[in-house]
Amino acid sequence: EVDLRALWIALVYLTLESVNHPTKHSGPEVGATVPPDQREKFEPFVRSVVSRKQRGFTLQALKLEEILTDAGEGGSASARTPIETAILSQSMRLVFLTLTVLDEELPPPGSKRDPPKPYIPGTGPGR
Repeated sequence: EVDLRALWIALVYLTLESVNHPTKHSGPEVGATVPPDQREKFEPFVRSVVSRKQRGFTLQALKLEEILTDAGEGGSASARTPIETAILSQSMRLVFLTLTVLDEELPPPGSKRDPPKPYIPGTGPGR
């Protein structure tokens, strides 16, 4: 479970890096913190999902086998275990949904407004 969480954090970081999302801390960009072995294995996968999202694909239209072929990880589905296939499928969703959240939360370029935030009782004026 720890390895899976670490992988998904790495995928989010690689996704943010692939769309040049700025970070607000003074350290290295978040993508630079991804271990080299995970970067080598998953960066093409992330780029393939990002490319499809930018071309207007919906989550329902994404096909894992096409993503893997584009990422150079072809091979047949029978070569993977059902667990590996499930993890890759969920990883594809994670990358896509990370991009969706960025689209929904970030103001358009050149906009002066802040990103929308949910109202949290007790945090606003008149507490």
